[in-house]
Amino acid sequence: MPEEGDRSFLVDVVATGSILGMGVGDTPDQVAGRLGDSFLEDKTRSSMRRDYGLVEFFWSRMSGRGPWLSAGFTVQVHRLATDPGLRDGRWGRLGPRVPFASLRAELAPLGFQCADITVHADRPDWRRYWHAEALTAIQVARTTWTGVLRAGDVFAIHAPHTTATVAADQMRSRRQSIRDSLAHLLSLDDACRRDWLDRRQPGPADRLNWWLYLLVVIDSRLSDQAGNRPEWIDLRVWLMREGVTRGVLSAAWQAGDMAYFALAMRASRAASPSLPTADDVVTACLDAIPVEPRQAIARDGDGRLVTFDRAVVLPSRQANALLSAAQWHLEALADPELAGRLEEWMSFRHLLA
Repeated sequence: MPEEGDRSFLVDVVATGSILGMGVGDTPDQVAGRLGDSFLEDKTRSSMRRDYGLVEFFWSRMSGRGPWLSAGFTVQVHRLATDPGLRDGRWGRLGPRVPFASLRAELAPLGFQCADITVHADRPDWRRYWHAEALTAIQVARTTWTGVLRAGDVFAIHAPHTTATVAADQMRSRRQSIRDSLAHLLSLDDACRRDWLDRRQPGPADRLNWWLYLLVVIDSRLSDQAGNRPEWIDLRVWLMREGVTRGVLSAAWQAGDMAYFALAMRASRAASPSLPTADDVVTACLDAIPVEPRQAIARDGDGRLVTFDRAVVLPSRQANALLSAAQWHLEALADPELAGRLEEWMSFRHLLA
């Protein structure tokens, strides 16, 4: 890649799953605080898109009075080919085209690997690659695109592209059988559920996708207001905890996922005694952060990465993701000492990867 700016911005995006530290968990005001108010906005009652030219951010909310929750961002790399004004500005100096092979070559020496996750259902003119640690997906043209991009050029970068999304792509053909199995699990006690898992879970290579897809299918059931029944919430919480016990799901992943799940259920007025309290949610998130606040610093005051060292970037990004999840429960905390601990961490968040 000929321009150093290509590395400083696009490698940052892929390696961290953020735009100058902004990403999942950031509110519209937080993003505007760093990127400014020069954007185009499309908004409905439940969704919002802000277009900063090269970068677009998305949010959604459960109701007209609910908070705007981050739905991710897209770097529209293909716009570099048609808008010269985007190539030399806040994002650094960028060329009109970004060959994926060159971007991958910049990432590899830094220890960041991208796996091909193209599936049969994808359009034949695109390939998809995934950096699992940062949950970033790279969309690459397979053929010439409108005479502007060549085969192998990056079209866009999306985040977050979650492990659950990848699992859903890989497991979609089994949806009906898994729906039937989950309905059966509702009627079983914990001992019988564990026995069922012992007999049904696949081998190690497929196990994580299978467990995540169980949760995806339950989420689809709960997205229907009529399906927000306590027994489905209880089953999902039980499966999350059982997955950690069995070493399939990590405690850090569970902490972040539980934070968003509990928030969504309470926003939809779905109640269950199995849902953790705000104090439990925040404690789990903070306990899962692998470093101390000052050890997690990876950016300067302008949001630029000061290092591409994986030993710094990945723990810092994990801390940022967990804080993004925990922050939504701050106002509901009963323990003032815990609130102070979270607020101390939040004061460092703009310096995290």
